[in-house]
Amino acid sequence: MSLSVAVVGAGIVGLSSAINIQLLISGVKVTIIADTFGRDTTSPLSPGIFLPIPSKIDTDRVQASEWLIDGWKHHFEMANSPMGQLSGQTFMSGYCLWSKVVRGEYIMSNLVSDYKPLTEKEITELNFHCRFGAKFTTVVINRTKYLCWLMKEFRIKGGNLIFDTVYSLQELYGKYDIVVNCTGKRCRELTEDPLVVPVKSYAVQVDHEWKKEFLMTDHDIMILPQRDSNIVDVGFYLEPDQYEVAIDEEKVELFLNKARAFVPHIVGAEVVAKWAERRPYRTPPRVEMEMITCLSGPILPVVHTVGLGAETVSLAWGAGSQAAHLVQDIARLIKPFARVWRPFLTLG
Repeated sequence: MSLSVAVVGAGIVGLSSAINIQLLISGVKVTIIADTFGRDTTSPLSPGIFLPIPSKIDTDRVQASEWLIDGWKHHFEMANSPMGQLSGQTFMSGYCLWSKVVRGEYIMSNLVSDYKPLTEKEITELNFHCRFGAKFTTVVINRTKYLCWLMKEFRIKGGNLIFDTVYSLQELYGKYDIVVNCTGKRCRELTEDPLVVPVKSYAVQVDHEWKKEFLMTDHDIMILPQRDSNIVDVGFYLEPDQYEVAIDEEKVELFLNKARAFVPHIVGAEVVAKWAERRPYRTPPRVEMEMITCLSGPILPVVHTVGLGAETVSLAWGAGSQAAHLVQDIARLIKPFARVWRPFLTLG
């Protein structure tokens, strides 16, 4: 009898987890259950960028590094192949700037291409307002295209989709052997996890001729030009524990002025779009198994993959790979006792 797995959530994390499960476990039946799909699971405009910076992730450095290594291998191979354009992944060079002394583990320079620390002279010549910096080449990801590619891969591998709202993980008892929780905005209420908080982020697009190079700072300012136009994304993750997504114009202007201080080139650039979004964040991110007791007494195995926050694009594939291995561990536990276990885990 084949293993039946439900993945709750159809964002980048949910799809990455689902595909990794399909790749790892032979004959598995994976169903994604979500109340939003495609564009509705992510911000409508902003691209993502792969940043190999484990010290920005509030979890064990070894674990963060493993996620980043798995993710880099995936995104590098995609961007370096004919599938890169279809999946929205391209290479871009740029700068990472910081104002404090950098620890050795701040950036995994062995992952990205062409990594080169900046000298004081170069920082001065480039007119960067920072003490330290480095230039390297990484992968920029069009999140809408990437989501479409992930969904296509999931369906090609035999995955099923159900458009529905899950109000409790326990309600999936009797329908699936294992549940993988990759919920987004509703993660806190679904898991009753007090460590999950919504982080409100602001982003602005400006019309400005900017060389096709990204810029990131340790003040959370992101400058990311779009390849095929003069549009430049200016992003800033600003407020934790916020439940409203309305745009606060004063805060938008505050972070725009902060960005202009770091990058004087964008002073005077016309603002063409701005938005705010809310995403779940957890310290540390949760990628672990839990045996949930259902109301009638039986146990439902759950693998949580939630709370990646601002680093979702960089971590999703690696965290999804670990989630798949946890599902495999549970399946190996179930298999020797299938005749005893299955009547208590499923109704079918």
